[in-house]
Amino acid sequence: MVAVDNLQRIAGHRAWEQQFYELINRVKGAELSFIFTLTRPPRDIEFGLPDLKSRLMWGLLISLHSPDDAQLELILKTRARLLGLELSQEVVNYLLTHYSRKLSEQMRLLLRLDHAAMSQQRRLTIPLIRQVLD
Repeated sequence: MVAVDNLQRIAGHRAWEQQFYELINRVKGAELSFIFTLTRPPRDIEFGLPDLKSRLMWGLLISLHSPDDAQLELILKTRARLLGLELSQEVVNYLLTHYSRKLSEQMRLLLRLDHAAMSQQRRLTIPLIRQVLD
């Protein structure tokens, strides 16, 4: 399997686009799985190589939407539980009110808080969040 994240970053860089186009052909020829992410659909990204844009639209395209508040809360609590943390509703509300609601940012914060809670052997509380993040 070949996986590439943030593929839109090569748009407009002819040499990178050409190399990536060739990579797609090699992966297809080797019958490997190929996954890539973009911030927008391939048709909306200004690739200079038209063949690359069409090649990126060959396979299954899945559009993922940002979670709403209820989904974000559930994701946070589930991820925290997997890390061995218990998030109170008060802590979840604090995180969602005072920090970015972007999922990737919340996951990054949660990892920082997990490390701090473990190293200080403390429960995850608002005072700990303030100490670590502010």
